[in-house]
Amino acid sequence: MSSQLIGIGPVDIAEYLTSSQIIDNQSDNTLTMSDNAYWAEPLDKSIARVVSLNLTQLNNGRSFVNFPWRSDSKPHYSLRLHVDTLSRTGKNANINATWELIDNDAKKSILRRNFLRSIPAESGAKGLAYAYSQLLAELSKEMDEALNQNP
Repeated sequence: MSSQLIGIGPVDIAEYLTSSQIIDNQSDNTLTMSDNAYWAEPLDKSIARVVSLNLTQLNNGRSFVNFPWRSDSKPHYSLRLHVDTLSRTGKNANINATWELIDNDAKKSILRRNFLRSIPAESGAKGLAYAYSQLLAELSKEMDEALNQNP
């Protein structure tokens, strides 16, 4: 059984998300850095890893390689992701991202979609991290559906 190789990335995130501290959006659209809550790894790498794991669970007939990939393991297709917003506003966790399915051999975009969701998030960093995980799971399901529709 041969496995289809899919690339994940590059994953670009808004500049304010590059901080190691977890950030909350306030109701007045100001950003607040958490005093004692930090990401375990850079958020762009974490998002790529989580999306890759989610997609593997959804279809284990595919294998994934994160950007940058080696020239001898260049995937035919890749999923690029840009995250504009990943925040908590009030009691909700929000994501606003754009993702693309790319044909790397033809060097063209096959599909481009905006992904905008908001779900309830419990208070504290742990509740927020769990909600972000749920949002990335929903994003991964949408990506998997697109991969299933494209050969």
